[in-house]
Amino acid sequence: MPDNDPNAFYDVAPAPQGRLGLWMVTSHGIPWRFFTDRDKAVRFATDAAWRAETYAAEALQCSVTPRRTN
Repeated sequence: MPDNDPNAFYDVAPAPQGRLGLWMVTSHGIPWRFFTDRDKAVRFATDAAWRAETYAAEALQCSVTPRRTN
């Protein structure tokens, strides 16, 4: 495995108890994301382009959502 492989840091495992039915993606052993579909969790862990696209879509969604001011 090359040293610069961006997917080498991700692993997919069933989520711990209390989150039944979820799949956990970890990075360096730290829980990173949770998915209800195992296939999406595996894709997130193995497809760097899809992972970047997912982050970009979430960032765009967060940037256009108006903030509440109290």
